[in-house]
Amino acid sequence: MRFAHVTGPVIGLSVDHVLIDTIMTSLFRTAIFVLTASVLSSIQAHANDCPLASAPSYLSVESPAPNKSGRQVGYGQQSYRFVVRDPQRIDRPFRKGRYQVELKNEATFPDGTHFFRGRTNGQGRTAVFRFVQSIPAEAWFVQPLVGQGDFGESFQLTSERDCLDSLSNLPYMISEQLGPLFCGRTLPGGISIRYMSQTARQLNMYQMSARECRSLQRIINPVMLRASPTDRIRALQGLLRSPRLSDHHELLQGKIDASIFRYGSLGQIKTLVKRNLATIDSDKHSSVLNSIGYQLLTQNHPRHLEYANELLDRSLALEENSFNMDSKAWGLHLLGRDEEALTWMNRSLAQYGTTCSEAESDSYPEALAHRGMILWTLKRRSEALDDWTLAYMATTAGGWANFAPSWERIAPLISARRAQLEADGVTVTACRIKAPERQAETSFE
Repeated sequence: MRFAHVTGPVIGLSVDHVLIDTIMTSLFRTAIFVLTASVLSSIQAHANDCPLASAPSYLSVESPAPNKSGRQVGYGQQSYRFVVRDPQRIDRPFRKGRYQVELKNEATFPDGTHFFRGRTNGQGRTAVFRFVQSIPAEAWFVQPLVGQGDFGESFQLTSERDCLDSLSNLPYMISEQLGPLFCGRTLPGGISIRYMSQTARQLNMYQMSARECRSLQRIINPVMLRASPTDRIRALQGLLRSPRLSDHHELLQGKIDASIFRYGSLGQIKTLVKRNLATIDSDKHSSVLNSIGYQLLTQNHPRHLEYANELLDRSLALEENSFNMDSKAWGLHLLGRDEEALTWMNRSLAQYGTTCSEAESDSYPEALAHRGMILWTLKRRSEALDDWTLAYMATTAGGWANFAPSWERIAPLISARRAQLEADGVTVTACRIKAPERQAETSFE
């Protein structure tokens, strides 16, 4: 599936002493050219005496909200309406843009979830949210959305020496490996926009001046919007040869490689794998083989499944760990060999609980979601629902839901199951989740 350490200059990118902190990892990690997007699950100051960011994530709030002020969500006398920050000019409202409101702590929206997504009006205002009881200010997190689709990821900048307030309004660039570039400025707390897509995407974040980012946008975005993958690859290869872009070879090569993995022939992919293995130390080969194999498995339309599983077998022969056992399980699932997949998945999750490294705790929700989908396919629906509910309890990130049936179908079931688990005293701590005793099978057809 993934591996414990992502290498490359972006993961250690620093401007002065500001570092990208991968709080929660996304669906893809490769040692070759992909930096995972950190999925915001909590906001923490890394300096000992730092408070949380003093400025709120939103521009302003009205409470109580004016009557007849647009869409109403929920019911009750307590009402709230926010003005969303523009992701490129955070002191201005985000007019007619998509947004997400997250409720932290124990608060939930009427449907039992912690999230609401909508589109602001011409003044940058959200819907009106109504509750029977008041919601404390620290429970609200309002974030602008960019892109299309329901899968979202975001980054957070952290500093070992500065408090979160100093990380606000910093320029950055987000690159979707198979898509365009986005230029923005960090919200209070050093948080980026939430980048939305139809399926899970590979994202890189770079800190650079707004001027440099806009210059790259003008050059690269028209190329990424070309209809033909072959034309895009050729155009990117042309840009790679340009002396003008010599400082951005890693960015361009990453987009070329990602396009070959997504659209290239099996021969092209094998050549790319061979080239990349030749450039790294042999002790990293297992991680890289696992990463490439998993990437092939998790594309929107998985291709070359037999070759992907061959890469995973080579990774396992060098070293078995929770990540490549998880990947192997998912590869077997895609081949329709679910009983074998479940065996590998159980072995993987058992190792997660034994070692529980930082990378494993980040990835545990996705591993639970994998097993949930395997169990669901085997008609063991109650057990699948347990795993998805535990994944939901473990993180506010929604990436794991890419490995489950449609969210609309399972969200009510997860909400009810979560309430039951919490009533039974189940808690989620890193990757040492103590699951409840399995219940009798229940049909969720």
